[in-house]
Amino acid sequence: MNTLILYCHPWEGSYNFAILKAITKGLEKRKVSYEILDLVLDGFNPVMTEADLAEYRKGAFVDPKVGEYQEKLMRAVEIIIITPIWWGMPPAILKGFFDKVFLPHWAYETAASGLLQGKLTHIKKATVISTMNSPQFYYNLFLKSPLKNSMILGTLKSCGVQNIKWISFPNVLKQKQEIREKWLNKLERYAES
Repeated sequence: MNTLILYCHPWEGSYNFAILKAITKGLEKRKVSYEILDLVLDGFNPVMTEADLAEYRKGAFVDPKVGEYQEKLMRAVEIIIITPIWWGMPPAILKGFFDKVFLPHWAYETAASGLLQGKLTHIKKATVISTMNSPQFYYNLFLKSPLKNSMILGTLKSCGVQNIKWISFPNVLKQKQEIREKWLNKLERYAES
């Protein structure tokens, strides 16, 4: 089983980085092979250019990193996405990843009805782990869960990934250190199981 961890936080002092370490520790205990795709360290350009758009409908790409990322996703049976929530949404680099990598004819086909038929059904499990400084009720009730609606339902599920778990950590900066440690221990056990 190959697990691809998609990580997009630019600061190693972040709670997201601590989550990454807890997840990898758990996967190592489970003896699962994994690969970390750190979009920031990799220097991924999330901007969709005119040249990118010219190739988009054909399912082709200009950026060679897109091909590399598609190969990594094709080898993955499980994906784990670790992302902060900034202004209600994941960082632009993660949105750009989906825009540029999840191409037509590769990630999905469009049916006559206009609905998407997902092609990434080989990915048997996805876990999305998010952190934010807002309360969960505010994010769900007032913002209407943009991450869930756009990335989980609108992208992953539409592209064929069916078994998706969302783990959300709200009010991260306001939490006591022992609570944050408890969350990390839970994530390590989750990755191990």
